[in-house]
Amino acid sequence: MTYRAALDHADLRPGDVIAFADRWVAGLRLSGRVAAAISETITLDAPVLLDASATHTLRMTLPSGELAERAVISPPGSHTTLSIAPPLPTIPEPNAVWLLASSGAAPRLFRVILVTEVEEAISRSWRWRMTRRNTPASSRG
Repeated sequence: MTYRAALDHADLRPGDVIAFADRWVAGLRLSGRVAAAISETITLDAPVLLDASATHTLRMTLPSGELAERAVISPPGSHTTLSIAPPLPTIPEPNAVWLLASSGAAPRLFRVILVTEVEEAISRSWRWRMTRRNTPASSRG
């Protein structure tokens, strides 16, 4: 698989394992950017649908680069703002990456095998070729 990403993925190296949520494969959007946040509430850049028959987990990148994972405690339905527990130790910055996983729709794991700069611009685009690998996710999402 090959994809393009923003500069915030520039620290990926061959061998890193990433979680990838492709809306065309899953049939629904499971990732995006944080619009705003406080310790127990995350506002997403687009609505997500929480299924009543599943438990949901939200992963997001913190300012330190660490990946935080929290249970979603919002009720079933369509939401742009999600309540999470427990509270985050630090607040994600606007445009931080988020990824929603559930007992019914989990992101696929890939190992990065090649990083190539596609074009040089103010906001660079990057391309990675990855192979799927059934290994535990690393600290990157």
